[in-house]
Amino acid sequence: MRQIHIIILIETCKGDVNKKNEIFIVEDDAISAKWMKEFLISRGYSVDHAPDGQKALDVYSAHRHLVVITDIEMPVMDGEELIDHLVGTGNDSVIIVETVYREVSLIIGIMKKSVYDYIIKPADPQDISIKINRAFETAKLRKMKYITEREKLIRLEKSA
Repeated sequence: MRQIHIIILIETCKGDVNKKNEIFIVEDDAISAKWMKEFLISRGYSVDHAPDGQKALDVYSAHRHLVVITDIEMPVMDGEELIDHLVGTGNDSVIIVETVYREVSLIIGIMKKSVYDYIIKPADPQDISIKINRAFETAKLRKMKYITEREKLIRLEKSA
């Protein structure tokens, strides 16, 4: 009985994640955003875009994406502020930072903010594909962990 229950949980998780192959690009450079969006759509992803952190928050609050790719340098609200806000509000998205900066201290500082990975511009298509695939795998694992933890809590409540 328990094995069947675990399989159902995993299948439920897979269905939720596969249904939401969604990526949110936050990028102020229209050319970079267009290239990235077209590239990801050609790979079968659903892609939304916002030109700055403030507009990203408006879109994100209405429609949470599994993966968020954000630039660091943007007008109105930069990528670091956006990351702080997403992480501070219990965001469950996998965040990837896109930057032209190769300064190690900047990248390390950003990665300490619960960012999953980073992409150096100009972005290599193969690098993007690998990182996006890993990000979705991480999202699946997070979802399965969440479901497992919820299931444990339910069992504990029933046994109490």
